[in-house]
Amino acid sequence: MKRLKAEHPRELQGVFAPLIELFTCTEEESLAIEATAKNQLFNVVVDTDETAATLLQMFVILFLKFVRLPDTNCSLTFRLNREKAGRVTFMPLNKLNVKDSKFPRTDSAVPLIERLKFKPSYRKAFLHVFGRTLLCPTIEEAAAISRQHDVDCVTIDADQVSRKGALTGGFTDKKRSRLAVMSSLRESRDKHENLTRQLDEIHKDLSHTDSLITKYLGELEQIEQKRAQRRHAYESSTSESSAAQKHALSLQNQEQRLESALVAVAQEVKQLEETDRSYKAERGTKLVSKLTREEENLLHSLTSDLVDIEKKLADQSSTRAHTQALKNVDVCLLFCAWSPFVAFLSDLLFH
Repeated sequence: MKRLKAEHPRELQGVFAPLIELFTCTEEESLAIEATAKNQLFNVVVDTDETAATLLQMFVILFLKFVRLPDTNCSLTFRLNREKAGRVTFMPLNKLNVKDSKFPRTDSAVPLIERLKFKPSYRKAFLHVFGRTLLCPTIEEAAAISRQHDVDCVTIDADQVSRKGALTGGFTDKKRSRLAVMSSLRESRDKHENLTRQLDEIHKDLSHTDSLITKYLGELEQIEQKRAQRRHAYESSTSESSAAQKHALSLQNQEQRLESALVAVAQEVKQLEETDRSYKAERGTKLVSKLTREEENLLHSLTSDLVDIEKKLADQSSTRAHTQALKNVDVCLLFCAWSPFVAFLSDLLFH
């Protein structure tokens, strides 16, 4: 019935539920209520007889589809009876002709309907079932009130006294109470609904957590990419810095060699200048004719050597100027090569 109501909400809007699902009571009074209502507890409460007819027809069609019976020209109700598919009783509220009964007021007996909790819109259905029954503490009091006031009475232990004179009683097994089963079923449904809501909330939390994990993984991937880029830039700068250091060390060694060569050249030039000055001083004096032939040849040779030395001195001076120019160029190149790496490393380390 619930499935049909879910599938056809507009057509079955007036279908409420079996009577047993529409009220609550205390466990102490459940036996009396069950003894009074009997199988009427499972009557289906609907708003109109038209709704009852629609629901009955849907029951029949659903059953016939389930058992896959061939179509015939007989009515649906006849086919349902022929297949012994069970019976259902409806309580259309628009057709129930009931009214509140006037019960005698005693200290111990109370109308049974007053012990039930239900919605006012279902009152007709409950008056139809419980409207003429009093709840009494003992079977003796129930028999007396029934004879005097022409009402049905029931005790807490489910002993019944009919207004027509019949008495019904005996042992009732509380473990087989249908109201107790319905109470357990109601509790199970409530637990199921609570667990379902909790499960939905857990699914929402999991979905939210998954979205957060995806977001954080994306951010982590971006961070890893930036770290990889910075690591690559650092390694590149480190390798370039190492190469620059090696080049600078090579230039420094070359500079030291050139400085050593310049010192040696300067010393040699100084010696040559002193020799030149001495030679010029000797040339400025008159030569003594006492020179032997060998000494004259030596003088002539030294004069030609002096010319060669002066030429070498000029060449060495030119080489020194060229070397100094190369040194200045290498220093400029070294400074230009190191400046961007120093700035990049400063930004990388401090920012």
